[in-house]
Amino acid sequence: MSYRATLTLLLLFSFSFSYSQSVQLSSTNINQGGFDYASVIGKLDEGYVVLQSNIPIGTDKERVGLKTRKLQISFFDDQLTRKWQAPMSCSINGATIENIFAFDNKIILLYSLFSKDNNNIEIYYDSFNSDGKSVQLKNKLGSVAITKFNNLEKIRVLLSPDKNNFGVYINESDDNNQNINILTCSNIGEISNNAFKLNFGSGQLYLSNFMLDNSNNFYSSGQVKSKENKKQKSQYLFCYLKSINAVIEKVVSDINSPISDFIIKYNPVKNEIVCGGIGVDNTSYSGSGIKLLIIDSLFNFREVNYSIQGSSLKELIGERNNSGISLDNYTIQDLIPREDGGALLVAEAQYLSEYSFYDQFTQTFNRRTEYHFDNIVLFSISPDGNIDWCKVIKKEQVSMDDFGIFSSFASYLNNEEIGIIYNKDSGRNFELMHVLITKDGQLSSKRISKSNIDAIVPKYNRQTNATEICVPVLIKRQLYLAKIEFE
Repeated sequence: MSYRATLTLLLLFSFSFSYSQSVQLSSTNINQGGFDYASVIGKLDEGYVVLQSNIPIGTDKERVGLKTRKLQISFFDDQLTRKWQAPMSCSINGATIENIFAFDNKIILLYSLFSKDNNNIEIYYDSFNSDGKSVQLKNKLGSVAITKFNNLEKIRVLLSPDKNNFGVYINESDDNNQNINILTCSNIGEISNNAFKLNFGSGQLYLSNFMLDNSNNFYSSGQVKSKENKKQKSQYLFCYLKSINAVIEKVVSDINSPISDFIIKYNPVKNEIVCGGIGVDNTSYSGSGIKLLIIDSLFNFREVNYSIQGSSLKELIGERNNSGISLDNYTIQDLIPREDGGALLVAEAQYLSEYSFYDQFTQTFNRRTEYHFDNIVLFSISPDGNIDWCKVIKKEQVSMDDFGIFSSFASYLNNEEIGIIYNKDSGRNFELMHVLITKDGQLSSKRISKSNIDAIVPKYNRQTNATEICVPVLIKRQLYLAKIEFE
């Protein structure tokens, strides 16, 4: 359930609290024609790209109830005036839209086409300028042979940290192997297709947390189930190295030291890959910890383990929870490499609860899903194995059958602060909360002047410069685009 946009490097400069902000709104609402869901997917030189859908964004479902997914793009200039709006469709009949994203100051529409003649999936993309006019259509990235009756994962798009390349991840698996293809395209049009195999069947390995580095090496983490006991899982890291066309497998944790969540990031200052996870003791916080796995430019591995104790343990347990509980429900939202080789780890408590009930009026059984987004925890960890500080932002967000669209948080990061913005349910309506955290762990919060905003849609925000986020907002049941500047 992680939707957080990537934060950039946390520099170790002096911090000072800054609470003034300005809010600019689009002149027109953006949820017209049934497109009630919107996400800011990029900032081009000329303005903002907003992806809109008639069903929730961020889920692989292409159909909800009686609705089948439809997509359109709206483009706004720097004053949030909508310049154009257009439905998105493939330039090849019968193709399926896989993703829409911003790359190289263009809008990219990626789509796939299944060829029955040779059982291939062919990958194409169309590109558009900021005026909505097509630049190139039917660009073929490559094709991948698919075996009938094998499992095919949802196709994913990965952007390299320097934004000079994008990759397309395709995984076809059977009971014994996972066959992975990474199709890459550079901003100068260089295309490559790299294929490799993992010797784990689709029922044994679940891959997650994908990353493409600046040299088109590919990284992914995954949980491997024990063949003897499928409830026992180990966390693996897989590194595909393009230069030698080989995969390095690294066991990060086994059944005796489980990790609840794992994330992969790039440190541009150190030119390192940094992987982070939360180790869980299901009986108490005191047995839990944090694990960092660092891969240098020569692909040497270094592991650092952090024990949660002392003031960090006290902060986690809190006044209302002196018995200690597990960190199982925390999902890592971001790992921000520090300049000194340490990191800032940001996690949020997230879980679902589902139940069924009998409706006497309709005389039918109905199913309900509750979405819970609770406390945010931040760990600042040093490169030598110490936790410098731990802070908990206490919140409780619960909603029903809405994919938690107004829950979770938006964030921004610059050389002076990390800021977190979220909707606080105060009973009759939402309040917008703004929390600031300094490099030494000082935390302060206050309400944001809302400018008639009822709530933000935090999952679909985009940090567009050091002090600005662009985010959809709700005003009198209508969706608008807002630019919030923190000074």
